[in-house]
Amino acid sequence: MSPVVVLFALEREVAPFRRLMGRDGTPDLVHCGVGPASAGRALDALLPSRPGLVLLAGFSGALAPDLGVGRLVVADAVLGPDGATYPVTHPLTVPGAIAGPIVATERIVGTAAAKRELFARTKALAVDMESATVARRCAEVGVPFACLRVISDDAANDLPPELDGIFADGRPRVGRVLVAVCRRPGLLWQLLALRRATRRAAEALAQGLRQALSAPRPGLGLPAGG
Repeated sequence: MSPVVVLFALEREVAPFRRLMGRDGTPDLVHCGVGPASAGRALDALLPSRPGLVLLAGFSGALAPDLGVGRLVVADAVLGPDGATYPVTHPLTVPGAIAGPIVATERIVGTAAAKRELFARTKALAVDMESATVARRCAEVGVPFACLRVISDDAANDLPPELDGIFADGRPRVGRVLVAVCRRPGLLWQLLALRRATRRAAEALAQGLRQALSAPRPGLGLPAGG
């Protein structure tokens, strides 16, 4: 196993990074699926091999109102759904990224109203569903943990409520998409807008990951890149 493992929930999050780096230029990429339970199952298989770094990467929803689509967020702490705070034990260097806390929830925070409430309560910059599980599990076994997120929907945006079912395993289910669109035709336009936003976010994430992984990483046995 590579000293660095990049853990991600959606194939769409990491595809541009794969293309950017080429077949032999990436660290180990592990697709875990969406949500804390999926992340936990991936870690059950991953952590016994003692990687030098687990870097959780992918999309997140903005909570801070000034963060737009494509903005990179380097987590400096993770707030769990139970109110606990988990450390980020490996710093990342990503030019242009903003550093701050992120919060993990057990379900998608999809409405602007819910995002405002969560921001007022936690002051976290962004929200995801996997980071608390990964941070906690890595801390328990002493594996360094880092987290790089990219904003895929801003704080004022309402996400389609159907997303929970469509991306249950981290990949879109065509049948579920068709059924959902038949039930609510306006969903099609929301999904197309989300596709454009996530494409932009994924491209920004690819550049951020390349910068993060090319920085010197003492103790990981990896050279600094350019």
